[in-house]
Amino acid sequence: MSKIRPYLFWVICGILFLIELGFLFFVSPSSKNGSPSEVKLALDEQNKILDKLHVQAMAGSPGARPFNPLNATDISDLETKWLANRNWKGVFSDLLTQYQAQMDDILSYLGQRSQVLHKNISTQSDPFQWYDAYQQATADLLKQLYEQKCIVVPNTASQPGAMGMPPGMAGQIAAQAAGAGAGAGAPAVPGAAPAGATTPDSGPTEPKFGTDQSLRGVLSFLTTTSYPEADQHDLLTTKFRVMEMIGNVLLNTKATNDTSPILKSRPPIEAHAKLQSTSWKDTSDDVLSLQITLQGPLSAVLAVEAALEENKGGEDEPLRVVLGATLTRKEFVAGERLGKSSEPVILSIDLAVLDFTTMAKQHISVVPADTRPQGPSRPAPRPPPPSASDSGDDSSTNAKGN
Repeated sequence: MSKIRPYLFWVICGILFLIELGFLFFVSPSSKNGSPSEVKLALDEQNKILDKLHVQAMAGSPGARPFNPLNATDISDLETKWLANRNWKGVFSDLLTQYQAQMDDILSYLGQRSQVLHKNISTQSDPFQWYDAYQQATADLLKQLYEQKCIVVPNTASQPGAMGMPPGMAGQIAAQAAGAGAGAGAPAVPGAAPAGATTPDSGPTEPKFGTDQSLRGVLSFLTTTSYPEADQHDLLTTKFRVMEMIGNVLLNTKATNDTSPILKSRPPIEAHAKLQSTSWKDTSDDVLSLQITLQGPLSAVLAVEAALEENKGGEDEPLRVVLGATLTRKEFVAGERLGKSSEPVILSIDLAVLDFTTMAKQHISVVPADTRPQGPSRPAPRPPPPSASDSGDDSSTNAKGN
């Protein structure tokens, strides 16, 4: 014992050192918040919240900035920078879902109404067969307008015929020469009428609706012997469908002038407006703009303009917008208006036909109208009450809002 006493101090220090090493290796330090790894995780989460608040603080106020519900970037900015209380995120997502459903429904309806613009005239891709079907379809429409007196037939009598003469004049000169020659004893021209005979008036003949270029030009229809290629079929089809829509409006719209209390005129009659010319302005993917010129009684042309503005054709017709109109009235001399049942006018209408086919295909697949879900729309949800787990985040965000 006497030999150990000089080293007793160091022995005790060694034992204490070994005990401390034991605590160091076998006993993990802890606190009321858990182990060091748990404490670190908690601090990291708090740091993330602090970083988020810093981003929101640096973003400032959105002011009058608009947020497009269909733009993912706008919605992400709104949620990360200005949607302070995360309890609103679920409510916000529900509202976005409802908005997207409404937009899909609207685009489906608009796309459905625009499908008629691309309804095939013919399923044939061969240029000859396709043009034959196009020629027949346009001729049928022209014939309907002609029979109902809804089109101004161009006057071709003034157009030069053979040898630069008006049509029929060369035949008249030949007939006169034949009659004069017969009277002088000269041999008669084969096929010529006898001297002094009159040719019966056969009346106006029905035009050839498939080949009469001047008449087809009133509706801006293609008349050619070089058949259009397949890449031109879509545009020609769309133009025809637009003119078919306008033709239906002309055929189905009549009006009657009121009698004048001052002038003695003929009894008013119900009449159509007549299409005088068509001029295309733009044929882009979304808007088809053109100008049509109408001729006829004032009441009839105004009735057509009103029918075009009303868009009452349902889902069988595309949407159209009347951009403007110009009315030209004739100046009558004294007594010229007397006895006429109506006042003839000319009305030029700038028309835009809206095509939503491309827009609908970019966002949704066009769904027929009868398959869309029916029923009342769901009311907007209320925000959930703040929970206890959100107290840390809410206190910091509310402090920022105050």
